[in-house]
Amino acid sequence: MKTSYKLDILTVSALVLFSGCSVKHPKYVGPAKAVSYDSDKVEKGELVTVVAHFSQHSTWTAGADGAESVYFAFQVAAEDTLKKGKKYFSIYRPIAISDFEGKGLKSEEDFIQRCIKDSTPTIGAPFETTRYSASYCGTTVVQDSYLEIVQYKEKPKHITSYDAQKIIALIKKAEKYVNKSDQINYKSEKDFGIGWGVYGAQDYGKWFDTRRSDPREADKVIGN
Repeated sequence: MKTSYKLDILTVSALVLFSGCSVKHPKYVGPAKAVSYDSDKVEKGELVTVVAHFSQHSTWTAGADGAESVYFAFQVAAEDTLKKGKKYFSIYRPIAISDFEGKGLKSEEDFIQRCIKDSTPTIGAPFETTRYSASYCGTTVVQDSYLEIVQYKEKPKHITSYDAQKIIALIKKAEKYVNKSDQINYKSEKDFGIGWGVYGAQDYGKWFDTRRSDPREADKVIGN
């Protein structure tokens, strides 16, 4: 435990130095890992990974930055869907809100209530709790939020989906929209984090190996 704590302090200290250089918000959109297809429910749909990081120079806890990153992840998912000439997307992972596992959100507005308002850690939450266990529907580790989505041209009949235009309008109404001039794009998840430290790439691996398919994340959201 002692060693882990020291490593955390060193990592955070380095991140503070990097984060002071820029207020831009990194994002990544690209193919999901080949091993992501752990369900045949996706069928021939294209699985897309979204990584979004919103930073206000706070590195110790998820807090408000974690919530902002959830908004940002949904914004990036919606914009990428429209960019590819499609109109709708469904959430494949995290499992807590997976439309393919019957745990999906019920509307475009639902993610605010379930994934942000009901999941935001309290101010007095312990360091480790806010750092690694702030659920945000299983999307987030510290300040980085992750989604795996499947995009559609037509609204699918067999599964819950979200209108990309409505998602963007909702985020703008909530005054959480991140302008393109404030975004930083990366070519791969390996490069994600350049400019503010390597912690983002490490968090992607942590999310993929733990929270992405952990059914306990669903329990946190649904309240079982």
